Amino acid sequence: MKVRTASFLYRNAMTLGLATALAAFAVPPASANPALGDPFLDDPFAEPADGLPESDGALYRVTGVEDDDVLNIRDIPGVPDSTIIGALAPDAVNVRLTGETATVNGATWLRVTSAALPGGSGWAHSAFLTAQDPQKTPDLGPEFRQPSTNGLVPLYTNIEGYEPLDAQTAQADWLEAAAGDDHEAFRQFNRVAPPTRALLLMRHHEGAPPQIRYRLRLGIEQVGDADTPGGPRPIAFLQVDALEMTPNGITEGPHVSYRMAMSPVQSRTADIVSLSRRDLPADQVSEMTCLGEPCDIPGPIADTAQPDWQDTDRMTTPEVPPYPTLTDDGVHSPEALLTMLAYDAFRQDGRSGWNWPETPEGVSFGAAFLEAVVDVNPGQEVATDVTLRNTALNDASTTEVWSRATSIAAPGDEPLLRTKTYTKPAPPMPAPE
Repeated sequence: MKVRTASFLYRNAMTLGLATALAAFAVPPASANPALGDPFLDDPFAEPADGLPESDGALYRVTGVEDDDVLNIRDIPGVPDSTIIGALAPDAVNVRLTGETATVNGATWLRVTSAALPGGSGWAHSAFLTAQDPQKTPDLGPEFRQPSTNGLVPLYTNIEGYEPLDAQTAQADWLEAAAGDDHEAFRQFNRVAPPTRALLLMRHHEGAPPQIRYRLRLGIEQVGDADTPGGPRPIAFLQVDALEMTPNGITEGPHVSYRMAMSPVQSRTADIVSLSRRDLPADQVSEMTCLGEPCDIPGPIADTAQPDWQDTDRMTTPEVPPYPTLTDDGVHSPEALLTMLAYDAFRQDGRSGWNWPETPEGVSFGAAFLEAVVDVNPGQEVATDVTLRNTALNDASTTEVWSRATSIAAPGDEPLLRTKTYTKPAPPMPAPE
């Protein structure tokens, strides 16, 4: 397949958002990267726990590819059952390999490593890669292109065990129930940030139990360039897990997981272009981690995950959101607190609100860099507790920024709202020898 896209994805993003080609999901489930572990803990877009695959040290260049074609990079060796996750220009140089090889149908495939690929690596046919002369190596890296969102989005949402859903129908059903004929409410829902949109969609379709823990993981990739119609656009990759709780911890279930991809389309901040669902077995939930701690521990998980909180009054709840700010129990709704933290995490020029962030540096393509845990009535008292951790800040002095909002029922009309933050500094640079 010939690909003439700019670097990264967005050549077909408008088609994805407006057409219903993906809504029907006539796409077989994508193969998970065999190098990754449990799909509930990792996914095809996550880097391996020990970092990107190491290069064998040599550099390679693309050869034998016509000027108007590309060298495809696939998620697994071979053409059958694989997905194209990237492509190299016919004159690409400085391609790094891991030294791993695989033989499929008599052809040899080589494993390519790069943070520009989902999961940090992919496979290329050996016939089109040749070792470079180290004395004639230009000082630049290869530019990886993405063929289209049509292959990469299902690669995220349709991993093993997840059932593809009709994204457009699921979204329209939620919006109809939430906004009805209220055009102003519909307009406000169109501005809802991706994490909040994901939570609202799940709670609409799965219900809102009185005690539950949600785990959200978010990765964002800026796609396209100046040559792309409309310029670069972001795509969000989200996983939302709903874990039923009691004051003593996780129950036997049912537990549910959604995976979805979103992109801005016209006046909609985040349009859901791909969606899948699966039930989570209790034994699998017991292996999951939330903010670095076991997901099945009782009580507000933020108390265990981060002991060094500092009070702050910087954050405020959204002004007149389209969803209820308070629950029937008299505490702030999960959506209100999650929105407050998400807005604060990506504020620009001191202004609170959702601003699509740049692709984080040092993170492989689409990998999750933001995690949030929403605890609804996690203990004996009526409360909503939301914690967010951002681990990709493009800031050499900081490695993580945490934020937390807790709403507790109190006498009177207003609940008690507490907000806290924690900033984890980067380790000091080693002294020169």
